[in-house]
Amino acid sequence: MRRLLLISLFVMGLGGLPHPLRADDFKVMTAAEIGEKIVGNTITGLGRRGDCTFYDYFAKDGSATSKCGNYADTGQWRPGGDSLCIKWTRRSNEYCLTFQTDGSKYQVINPDRGPTPFPFSILPGKQER
Repeated sequence: MRRLLLISLFVMGLGGLPHPLRADDFKVMTAAEIGEKIVGNTITGLGRRGDCTFYDYFAKDGSATSKCGNYADTGQWRPGGDSLCIKWTRRSNEYCLTFQTDGSKYQVINPDRGPTPFPFSILPGKQER
């Protein structure tokens, strides 16, 4: 009987093993959530080429800073519905980031990196390393 119970729990997904998050576990963050979680804080994750950790800060006054290894940039951001649109000084085009969360983890879709979301973390305030 005990063995049957353990097998049943495992089959139902309660076997204690971590389950990978599916894309539909993440929901697009609203403008209000972006304002609360992203604006005034630093987002950090693996850089585009995988060779550095980026630190992007979106200040409440609409200014932004970005650092990844030896690369640094400044820019201006603006709300874009349920996204955050950014124009960096060293890049020619403005683009809009779509942030997603599952409640505890975060990911962002950056059109400059393609349609695949990539994970990031949030650090309080402005931080660079």
